[in-house]
Amino acid sequence: MDSPRSIVSFSQPQYWDEVVAYAKVPGTMGDTEKRISKRPSQEHINAAFAELLEDIQFSKCRINQGYLKALGLTAAN
Repeated sequence: MDSPRSIVSFSQPQYWDEVVAYAKVPGTMGDTEKRISKRPSQEHINAAFAELLEDIQFSKCRINQGYLKALGLTAAN
């Protein structure tokens, strides 16, 4: 996402931190109540993934010039 460690990057979607926090909650049967309490609302989940699908389109990504320069490359305009 917002990382200079790849050729391109894109913005982090709104509510993405909620999705990531939920994904990190242990998924064992004993943790079911904890998982349910940490689950983002369905509206936030839908919004985060819809925005992600928009933002990952190459036309909306940012080229990381420093990364290309380190590889000895330049971006075509």
